[in-house]
Amino acid sequence: MNVDFAITGRYVHEIKAVLQSVGINEGTEYDALPFSPASRASGHHTFAFRNKQAALEAAKTWETHVKQRALSHR
Repeated sequence: MNVDFAITGRYVHEIKAVLQSVGINEGTEYDALPFSPASRASGHHTFAFRNKQAALEAAKTWETHVKQRALSHR
């Protein structure tokens, strides 16, 4: 199951670290797909998850992280 995250290239390392902190590891639960010119231009990055539960957990974890980061920067 592919999940498209609305992030720019500078956040790829951050999202991988956030997911790893909750036990969602690249190479085990998901693979990062290479940026295409279209995805790079739109600021999106896609991860291919091996199962739906990990994909849903990853999306929720990242959304929570982004909200917390926005609150801390106020």
